[in-house]
Amino acid sequence: MSAVPTIEQGESCTQSCQDLTRFYIPIYLVRLDTRTVNLFMLRSLKPRTTSFLFQVRSFLFQVTSFLFEMRSFLFQVRTFLFQVRLVLFQVRTFLFEVRSFLFQARTFLFQTETFLFQVRMFLFQVRTFLFEMRSFLPQMRSFLFQMRIFLFQVRSSLTWTETPAMSPGLRSLQNPITRLPRSLADSSL
Repeated sequence: MSAVPTIEQGESCTQSCQDLTRFYIPIYLVRLDTRTVNLFMLRSLKPRTTSFLFQVRSFLFQVTSFLFEMRSFLFQVRTFLFQVRLVLFQVRTFLFEVRSFLFQARTFLFQTETFLFQVRMFLFQVRTFLFEMRSFLPQMRSFLFQMRIFLFQVRSSLTWTETPAMSPGLRSLQNPITRLPRSLADSSL
């Protein structure tokens, strides 16, 4: 029949072992008596110096191992931070390029707005010119009508004497009024 220690026995054994090893007292044997279900510990009565030195060496080894692991961890952290720094630099470069692109787009939009304003001003000037021309057309008609009357009066007042020696080309050079087309003098507005 196998005897299993109770939870209280296990806790007391663990506590006793911790207390003994705290004072560097070696524990040689832990045994459960199956007949009485008692826990027996075989230990030394005085601390061992060799055990103490071994434990100091073990502790120093663990400290050295811990420092080495910390150094390795710090190197990994340093590598990670370098990678983060590199990513941040790339993000910064990307944001600078986006900013440059937005500035170029803004400049293009400003130039487009300026061009559209100039086109609008040109169209306004054309519209103003056409409006002025529209108001000028009746005056021009009146002037042309008066000019036609004047030309008709000049034509009717001139008596042309034609000599047989004059050619039609010479006759047109002497009298500049004859060079005007007849349709202009006869047409009505």
